[in-house]
Amino acid sequence: MHENRNQIEDSITLPLLNVKKEEFDLRIENCYVLDQIGVNRSTLFYKDTLNIKDLLNNYNVKVTLVDHHVLAQDQQYLKPNVVGIFDHRPRDLNVIWSDNVDIKMQLVGSCASLITEEIYAKNPSRNCHFRYNRFKSAAGKVKPLDVEMSEKLEQFLQIPNPDHGGLFNKLWAEHNNVSHLTPRQLLIKDVKFVENVLIPGLPMLVKDFFEVTGYIGFVESVMRRKECDDNYSDGIGS
Repeated sequence: MHENRNQIEDSITLPLLNVKKEEFDLRIENCYVLDQIGVNRSTLFYKDTLNIKDLLNNYNVKVTLVDHHVLAQDQQYLKPNVVGIFDHRPRDLNVIWSDNVDIKMQLVGSCASLITEEIYAKNPSRNCHFRYNRFKSAAGKVKPLDVEMSEKLEQFLQIPNPDHGGLFNKLWAEHNNVSHLTPRQLLIKDVKFVENVLIPGLPMLVKDFFEVTGYIGFVESVMRRKECDDNYSDGIGS
């Protein structure tokens, strides 16, 4: 999953997933797509399987942020090395970037549309198997650029009669399939944090989760691992 970008510069590109390896399985539809196109997930680089600080100390590293533009507190050390940003979220005006950072931000349905547009602008013949999907228009997120890039990929992949609805429904079904997840994985799949308080986004009613044997132990385990405030946990299960 690396490539030589410029033989003169003798550089390589390493796609780095900004998630821990053990937590990537929670991104169910992403795993499904990678499995479908034959990508071995064990060969990917995750933020806890690559020593980023060591690379920064020993090599001339240039970082491009994809699908976000706000660095987490524990990743602020990357900021001096950031040279590019691709994001489809509204811009956080509290985050200031240097004029030397090439920023491409546009409110589209998928950040993949921005990447596809960049690839076609620089090398139209490039293999674009990295991603192909389309959002349902009814979801209210799809924009003209999403449609345009999706059509370009359909032409490149030679898909004469693409089943957009069927593909979307399959991905959505995979997204909602949590039957194989453990109680701990259910707690962290869509977890959010307010300061130091853990708020799980359970894909079920809380009362149903309370029926899971040993649920309190799973909650306490996740809180310890995430170093969360446990002052509110005394009432759990009461």
